[in-house]
Amino acid sequence: MRIILGAGISGISAEYHLRKKGIKSIIYEKDSGWGGLCGNFEIDGFRFDKAIHLSFTGNAYVKELFANSCQYHVHKPEPYNYYKNYWLKHPARNRSRTP
Repeated sequence: MRIILGAGISGISAEYHLRKKGIKSIIYEKDSGWGGLCGNFEIDGFRFDKAIHLSFTGNAYVKELFANSCQYHVHKPEPYNYYKNYWLKHPARNRSRTP
C-alpha cells in the first residue's frame, strides 16, 4: 500500500499510474475537494478556476489522458501583459544584446 499526500494533478496521476501497475494506494487531501490548482471555487454561484494554465500541456501522453478521462477543452491562449502603456506578448522576455 502506497500513501499519496495531496489530490492535486500530481497526486491523482501518481494514484492512476500505481493502479495501472496493480499497486494499491490511498490519497490523503487536506481540502474538501480534489484537483489542487486544477480545481475550482465558487463565489455567489459563479465558478472560477484556481489556475487553469497548469493544464496547458504540450505533452501528447498527458493530452490523451485528459481527453479520455474528462470533458477536455482545447484553447490556444494569446496572453499579453500590460506594462507602462505597452502590451507585451506573454511571457515577456528581456532580450540582451551580445557585443
